[in-house]
Amino acid sequence: MIYDFFLLLQNPHTRDRARRHWAIFTLLTTLGWMAAGLTGLPVGRVVLVEGSAGVIFEVALSMSLLGILTGGLTGAGQWLYLRRRFSGAFWWLPASALGWGLGLPAALLANLLAGLGLSVALYGLLIGASCALFQSLFCRAIVLKPGRWLWANLLALPLGVAGAGWLDRALLIVTDGRWGLARWETALSAGVAGLIVGLLTGIALVEMTFAAPEDGG
Repeated sequence: MIYDFFLLLQNPHTRDRARRHWAIFTLLTTLGWMAAGLTGLPVGRVVLVEGSAGVIFEVALSMSLLGILTGGLTGAGQWLYLRRRFSGAFWWLPASALGWGLGLPAALLANLLAGLGLSVALYGLLIGASCALFQSLFCRAIVLKPGRWLWANLLALPLGVAGAGWLDRALLIVTDGRWGLARWETALSAGVAGLIVGLLTGIALVEMTFAAPEDGG
């Protein structure tokens, strides 16, 4: 994956286009994550849940709804790039929403069942795997190499969520619970996650889209 992308950058016929597409995809991914953060979603935040099974179910349902909204917004940024090359790119939106909608509560329940607290790495791994699965199923014309796309997400999401969580905790003191500042702080930390995710998954996606014939859209 990285080697193939490196070859694109070395080829004088594809170098400039590959760099431009990588930069555009990364920028739009970052903006999509920032949009999700600006809505007040707890992107990258650590939340400890204790209580009965009923409470856990309610929290899981809430996390699923938050995941659908987060996935829809983050996927929308990437869709703005993909729609210029693929007529079926619209399916990236529901695929991303479902990936987050199932991955986020799955990570929550897995952490609770394992008794490990909430692990940032596990969040990223399960969300990344879930998104890669649905995006591969819904968008086969885009995800030409599902194995590579899975590994790209398994690397990018944990690092992105960890980066957002670190910045989120660092800035939490500055906001001091003030909702207006907290929203912008969450948007900033989510943007950091989007930047990391965009850079890493962009390597795989640009390499795949350059290998695919353009079909408009």
